[in-house]
Amino acid sequence: MRNRVGNEISYDYDRRFDVLYVSFGIPQESYCEEPEEGFLIRHSLVDGSSSGVTVFEFMRRSREGTLPKIPLPVNIDFGRITRSLRKGPGAT
Repeated sequence: MRNRVGNEISYDYDRRFDVLYVSFGIPQESYCEEPEEGFLIRHSLVDGSSSGVTVFEFMRRSREGTLPKIPLPVNIDFGRITRSLRKGPGAT
């Protein structure tokens, strides 16, 4: 599943493994830091700028209200993504 959330943020969700991949701009090769277990912030290999986040156990964390409250360089509306995923494929 691939959806758009705003002009510069896109996301993919892997239902089988409950992993959310959020990209800022065009997805690119990146390295990661893990400020909280299961929550990765990706940085571009080219210039070190933030390129996205990866959230393991996304829907479980969303249901339980345990998504991390980590400051991110881009505002991500995780609630909107959760609602879209609950509606099913093709929902925005």
